[in-house]
Amino acid sequence: MYNSHFELGHVALNVRDLELQSLFYQQVLGLKVLSQSPKQIDLGLEKNTLIRLIQTEQKDEVHHSYGLYHMAIVLPSREDLGTIFRHFIDNKIPLQGASDHGYSEAIYLSDTEGNGVEIYRDLPQV
Repeated sequence: MYNSHFELGHVALNVRDLELQSLFYQQVLGLKVLSQSPKQIDLGLEKNTLIRLIQTEQKDEVHHSYGLYHMAIVLPSREDLGTIFRHFIDNKIPLQGASDHGYSEAIYLSDTEGNGVEIYRDLPQV
């Protein structure tokens, strides 16, 4: 078994509407376009790609989600979580819930194609 430290690099999402999804992640989460081609957009912060959007040829309206339940983005503080929550409320971003798990506090929403997004912060360890 591999026991060394590792990190998740980025999430790759197949999307039907590349531009609409890109706008969602820019306007709602504040991500920046780091690189772009006709069928792919990398979004993130500074030089760190967090989400890669890949244009799919699937045009039907049926959305099935068998693998990815949601992606989670961790914020460093409760103040940061409050700031993004205020941004969501001020911009009338539909939220699907919020939770205090006892070890973290989280806000849940979906992107324009129904992919779940969790924004959370870990509670300080006692």
